[in-house]
Amino acid sequence: MKKKNVIYFSTLLIIIISLYFLFFPRYLYVHEIMNPYKEDFTPNGINVSVRFSYLSSKEFKLDSKYLVNELVEFLGNIKVRRVLIRPKAEYYTPRIMNTYKLTIHSIEGKVLGIEIKDHNYIEIRGQIYKIIENVDLTKIYELILRGQDRDSVDEFYFDIIKQK
Repeated sequence: MKKKNVIYFSTLLIIIISLYFLFFPRYLYVHEIMNPYKEDFTPNGINVSVRFSYLSSKEFKLDSKYLVNELVEFLGNIKVRRVLIRPKAEYYTPRIMNTYKLTIHSIEGKVLGIEIKDHNYIEIRGQIYKIIENVDLTKIYELILRGQDRDSVDEFYFDIIKQK
């Protein structure tokens, strides 16, 4: 009886492990996740909310086609892995210039939501992914600031990037 249970348990464990590696590859790129959505999706503009702390955030709008494409390309090159269980909030607490909520608008009228939660997790259309490689997320902030008129944005937001 014990041998039979051990055999059943071992077989079940092997099946579960093989299914895990079959359906959950080791890593993906964000552009692979966006591809089915990107077929008739030409980015036109991006609304970005940058979280500086729990109480502080700033909204930016990016309209420059060149900067929009550069930002979408940067996001597409991030390596991620699927997460089966949503992480607890304490694992992605907002840090300065590492927490972003991006809403990408297309010419066709479609919208793609991406939320970068600290340097560990990214949420695309409600699915959470873990960021595998170490990505310098301040590049997103630099691209956003390049698209802003210096007169319309407070100098404080430009000084943050100099301090970093």
